[in-house]
Amino acid sequence: DGSGTPAIKEIPSGDVLDLTGVTVKAVSVDTTLAVTGNTTLGGTLGVTGVVTLASNLNMGDSDKINLGAGSDLQIFHDGSNSFINDTGTGDLSIKASNNLKLMSGASETYATFTADGAAAIYHDNSKRLETASGAVNILNGSASVFEFKIDPTPEIIINDSDDNNYAVIGYSDGAMNISSNNGDEAGGADTISLQTGGVTQVAVTNSTVTATNAVIASKSARITQVAITSSSN
Repeated sequence: DGSGTPAIKEIPSGDVLDLTGVTVKAVSVDTTLAVTGNTTLGGTLGVTGVVTLASNLNMGDSDKINLGAGSDLQIFHDGSNSFINDTGTGDLSIKASNNLKLMSGASETYATFTADGAAAIYHDNSKRLETASGAVNILNGSASVFEFKIDPTPEIIINDSDDNNYAVIGYSDGAMNISSNNGDEAGGADTISLQTGGVTQVAVTNSTVTATNAVIASKSARITQVAITSSSN
């Protein structure tokens, strides 16, 4: 064409063109283009159709994957941290076909979300908080220590995971209830204790009420009724 650059008008289908060391200014392909070896493209590559990679997509620091007409969703690494930026309208939704897990690079669990089931939060790969049907549990490993129930009645259940003891603070029919269960601790009794300074001042069991010191009423206080009963009498 007089410019010193050879012009290729058309290549018959099935032919192979060796362009080693040749700079291609423009090319139009209306069939399959097969490229062997390393290829450097400058400018914008426009593709109509599907891009299929047989290996990796390598991108440099701060190079972004932009999704959406206005780069509404961006995924990139800035050299120090990785980012998923939702900069457009609407919500950012993460969907899983089964369960969803958030994990560290060392495979330690941060949180788990089970379809139609519990959501759990972990500390140092140990479960600490878990939802349940009608309740939220605070755990020590797999054992529930505190259980906050909202259904069928509001209750706080405090568990001793070593020997199955537990205490319950609840509210029902206008009354606040405090109860304890000794579980399988040998020789013990179901007891509610009122303590000061680590010393039991009042102990309530299913048969007795014991005050360590004298019961004193001030001038402005009156004891209108005291009822102490025993199941053995």
